[in-house]
Amino acid sequence: MPEHTKQVLRSLNVVWEITLTLKGGRRCVYKRSHAFFLDSSVSVCWSYGTWPKIHRVYSVELYGVLDSSTTVLSKPQWRSLVSKTLLSRTEKWRCIGTDSLVKLMQFDEGITVGIWRGTWVIAFIMATLHFHRLVERSVLGSLFCPYRAEEISPLHPEVPQGSGVHGYTVLVLLHNSVRRIMRCRFSPVLCTKDEFCSGYVQLRPLNAGMSEKHTAVSGKISFPWRAGELHGDVKNCCMMTVSVLDSSQRPVWCICSSSTLLLNRSRVLNETYDGEQFTLKYRDSDGKLNMTLVCMQDLQLYFLIGLHIWIRAEKVNTLLI
Repeated sequence: MPEHTKQVLRSLNVVWEITLTLKGGRRCVYKRSHAFFLDSSVSVCWSYGTWPKIHRVYSVELYGVLDSSTTVLSKPQWRSLVSKTLLSRTEKWRCIGTDSLVKLMQFDEGITVGIWRGTWVIAFIMATLHFHRLVERSVLGSLFCPYRAEEISPLHPEVPQGSGVHGYTVLVLLHNSVRRIMRCRFSPVLCTKDEFCSGYVQLRPLNAGMSEKHTAVSGKISFPWRAGELHGDVKNCCMMTVSVLDSSQRPVWCICSSSTLLLNRSRVLNETYDGEQFTLKYRDSDGKLNMTLVCMQDLQLYFLIGLHIWIRAEKVNTLLI
């Protein structure tokens, strides 16, 4: 992944806008209110303006926009479609957390919508955008079509049975929209075919027996939010940014999503920690991830003690530039 994505985005004065298309056809545009840059992603928040009830929204469209300081004012600003999320009730809306004022609803493409409790009116929208191809996605798309990268031949036409492929790297960030909670890097990681999950390859960067690699999570896991003059903090929720790189450091699978801590009812056997165990999970069409954390009440700390990743074999065998 390019190391200077943050600087390039800022030098181009790229900002991001949200357009809500209502079921009657009306479109409402919202300007970014806050952006928080991390090592491999940026979290963007839209929290000002008059918002509709979520039931009235057909789609959420996220655009990269060149700020007016870089364009001729008499011309319309160029908009590049980054993602379009349909809010269909035929698909299950997933609630990942709640406090006394809002519910957090998670959708695809890293979109999280905060809804006022009891009214279903949108309070704010947050999106986490991975740096991989973010400059191109924010600039080179059009109003109706996102930028698509060209596919190239894989370094490894097929992951060999049994032996696997060495040299993969896994980067994990837990964070929210204002601070980093945890960062860890695992390399080299072995990529092997999963005998029990057909069509997937698996990476196991961390398990309960690797005590020297267990990572402490600094501070509490929470999801702070602000909507106008109101603010809150949803406990046991956060955002995750995960990057899986091959032996040439080319991205294989890059994800950004909000997630919630779930009590792990099938405990991972471990003699070092006796606290309650929790999982963070993610799944999309290209892969899935399970992260295991243990809570040490006496230290007021979480420790990451397990990380398993499964990626569809065709994703590994057809890499993007």
